[in-house]
Amino acid sequence: MAKSTFKLERVIPRRTFLQRSGLLALGVAVLPVLQACGRNTTERDGGTDTAGDAQNVTVEMNDELKFVPDKLTVKVGDTVSWHNVGTIPHTATDDPVKAFDPAHAKLPAGAEPWDSGIVEGGKSWSYAFATPGEYTYFCIPHEAAGMVGQITVTE
Repeated sequence: MAKSTFKLERVIPRRTFLQRSGLLALGVAVLPVLQACGRNTTERDGGTDTAGDAQNVTVEMNDELKFVPDKLTVKVGDTVSWHNVGTIPHTATDDPVKAFDPAHAKLPAGAEPWDSGIVEGGKSWSYAFATPGEYTYFCIPHEAAGMVGQITVTE
């Protein structure tokens, strides 16, 4: 009779395997979120601002066709980032030439028009404000639906 040789392998219960696999998948999925939470929101140009310097403020663009917040006050030198938290593409535009209603695109004297271009879901676009005054901006595809915001820039 021939002698059989078997290798002993470590067998883990199915429940343990599934738990460990699930934790690994969860860790991989959560890592980008945790990395984003750890970022300093005043980080720009590769450096970090100190207290009293320019700030970075975020405006969300959502699938309800709203800018949140829709009214904002910042200081000269601050950067506003528009982040699309939905799936519908948006723009953040303050260019009277591109507005259907001129009241939706107001710029203070001396300020240049700006346009983010299309911002897809999950993406962001930023603009640093150098000129004080009142700005009214809009989303090109959703202007008629009332997707309009206002920013006051103070000295």
